[in-house]
Amino acid sequence: MVAKTNGLRARHVGVRLNEAEHAVLASRAQAAGYAELSAYVRVVALRNQAPKERKVPQVNFDTWGKLGKLTRNLEELHEYLGRGGVIDQEQGEQLTTVLRAVSAEIGEVRVLLLGGTAEDLAE
Repeated sequence: MVAKTNGLRARHVGVRLNEAEHAVLASRAQAAGYAELSAYVRVVALRNQAPKERKVPQVNFDTWGKLGKLTRNLEELHEYLGRGGVIDQEQGEQLTTVLRAVSAEIGEVRVLLLGGTAEDLAE
């Protein structure tokens, strides 16, 4: 049994794989509903058993990817405005506040689309 902590995941474990091993793990992670291989490997290693299959509809994976692109575009706009942009300072500050809030919300939606929980959002 793995002890639950509220700490940040700041430690890194590197594992070298050949192409075939990586393909097997990536396939298993996708079949189990994990978008990130590292999350799948962590669950498998720490639970000492295969994780339960997570049924995530394909549309959720597609939306997750599109939201990632949108988030990157919003971040680029935020940086542009931070460099002076073409709007006045008051408008820029208001827009920056809104963009930060939208970006955070999109991040939360992306986690939830993949079957994440509120606990995952806190990590």
